[in-house]
Amino acid sequence: MKKFNLLPVVASIMFISCQQEVSEEIFNQVQQCKIVNGYYYGGSGGVNDSASFIYDASGKIVKWQGDDGYYDYFYSGANIVMRIFKENGTNNLWWLDSIRYNANNSISEIVFYDFSQQASSDTLHSKVIFEYQNNQLYRLINVDYYDYGFGPQTDTGITDVFWNAGNIDKMVFVDVYGNAYDSISYQYNGNTNYFKLVHPHFFLFDPEFELHAGFAPHLAYFYSRNNVTSFRIYGNWDYPVTYGIDSLNHVTEVNMGGFDYMKYHYQCP
Repeated sequence: MKKFNLLPVVASIMFISCQQEVSEEIFNQVQQCKIVNGYYYGGSGGVNDSASFIYDASGKIVKWQGDDGYYDYFYSGANIVMRIFKENGTNNLWWLDSIRYNANNSISEIVFYDFSQQASSDTLHSKVIFEYQNNQLYRLINVDYYDYGFGPQTDTGITDVFWNAGNIDKMVFVDVYGNAYDSISYQYNGNTNYFKLVHPHFFLFDPEFELHAGFAPHLAYFYSRNNVTSFRIYGNWDYPVTYGIDSLNHVTEVNMGGFDYMKYHYQCP
């Protein structure tokens, strides 16, 4: 079981495939299908973790059951407002994620609490603040809270988000002084975003979805209008991205460099 590291370092990816744009009729049909199993490889060649997705009678996910532990989901209306991860067997609390929303159901803030290493000088908690302009995400403010025995300390990073034609075109990582130290840019296909068919905030739905090291770089896959087909890091390294898709445009495989990263199994009514 892995947890997002909020540092904006990027890992390489590849995916498999294609498909036609999703019509409204197919969109409505696909929304009735649910991911019931996920398998997570991380490019290792073998399954590192697997999970069952459990839903309530209304179709909302209420539990993600993995090999090491499980997430329980809590709601306000249709919005996930908290996830807690506990270890299998002991039920020890490892992580708690608290999510706040704006009136239009966009996320305003997430606070990640880490209880997995309470005896160490690890991050006590991390906050990500979402800022918007014209209803589009334009900045993330990442604040890590530490205590090394000298009282609370903070480390703040900023991610500027740039859009083009409904897609996140580029992210630039800057320090508190406004100095850029890294960036990532994306290319897209013309197909409707596959992940939005499953959940409007897919990274909340599946906590094990991890293609990059870091939280911010993943948002392009979930919030953009279309689907990432390649990304560029460090200014000159390109990584092609493809998807394994079934006949209903469900994402079934995620590969990197020919190696499996994730697979999903669905159940339809």
